Amino acid sequence: MENPLFVATKYRSIFFTKLKLFSHRILARIVFFFTGLVLFKRKNELTQKDILNIPLKLRTGDIILSSTFSDTSSLFIPGAVTHSALYVGRRRVIHAIGSGVQYATLHDLLATYDTFAILRLPRKTKGKRRIIRKTVRFAKQQIGKPYGFEDHPESGKFFCSELVNRAYKEAGHKTKLKNFEAFRPFIGRIERIITSARKALLPEKFILSHFRIIFLSHNLEIKKRELILKTV
Repeated sequence: MENPLFVATKYRSIFFTKLKLFSHRILARIVFFFTGLVLFKRKNELTQKDILNIPLKLRTGDIILSSTFSDTSSLFIPGAVTHSALYVGRRRVIHAIGSGVQYATLHDLLATYDTFAILRLPRKTKGKRRIIRKTVRFAKQQIGKPYGFEDHPESGKFFCSELVNRAYKEAGHKTKLKNFEAFRPFIGRIERIITSARKALLPEKFILSHFRIIFLSHNLEIKKRELILKTV
């Protein structure tokens, strides 16, 4: 049986650690709200100009593509961007991550990711406001759904680019993208059993879809309809 004093000390330490982290998040968001400055807990490749421009550029319904150089997922997901999220206004996004579909603040994204691209519906899209309203509504209805790679919509699971793509499709917008590439005949069943992730829609593919680019962070450029990391 553990010493009661040791247990009390351990839980008190955990409590104060969590309190410190919570206080840091609150302070960081207050500073960001009033000044536009992001308090980083690590080295970040974004410039202050990027950080100031992103909130100014964003509109409800925009797609945010991002990546962080320190994330292990960047080693397995090809392309200059490895994550996608839907901006729903009030400096919040909805995205699918390992713990499921959830809200995140714009501050959290700016403090986490090193590269950003913002995409928006084409200017002449018919019923643009209605599409955006339905897209955001669909995304909100998925809050709490689990993260996963399943090639049928009834699974109830979402990965990041699937959530964004399907939200727009459900709203009636033709994105020109499929959530999964077609499985090969004969061995398709085996591929599904092993993993569907290899066939999943990559975030970078949104560049080829029915959206227009609004913003690229200083370290991104587009060549031949492909996002490229600039060499410094």
